[in-house]
Amino acid sequence: MRNLIAVLCIFAGFGACKSTGPIEPSAQSNQSTQAEMDAMPMLVVSFYSIAYGIDSGARSALDAYLNEKGQDLRVEKKPWGREGEVDYCLFAPSLTEAQKSEHIQAIRALLSTGKNLHIYTDQACRESTPASGK
Repeated sequence: MRNLIAVLCIFAGFGACKSTGPIEPSAQSNQSTQAEMDAMPMLVVSFYSIAYGIDSGARSALDAYLNEKGQDLRVEKKPWGREGEVDYCLFAPSLTEAQKSEHIQAIRALLSTGKNLHIYTDQACRESTPASGK
């Protein structure tokens, strides 16, 4: 008998969650979605180290690219380690998808032979952490 009551309660609970119709997105949710998209970097280049520092040549190449062709990008550098580890977070809310894609392809090609780095799209920036002397 207890099992029957438990099963009926479960089915009653599922019925209470049933949707009554399609949910229309509000203007506010559309605005927050656009704001969230603008807050997400188009690209994150993460330089990491395995006991001997980052690939400074790759970092210099990225710096040169950004100085020459990155005027339309907002760059946030987020240091996070004791051996030069840093994330470059590249934002481009005013660019078209095609323009963003051009930058991403160029940077991937530029850094294709780099060591100790990761390139991410659609990933949030990490918070900077001060290097510790310990």
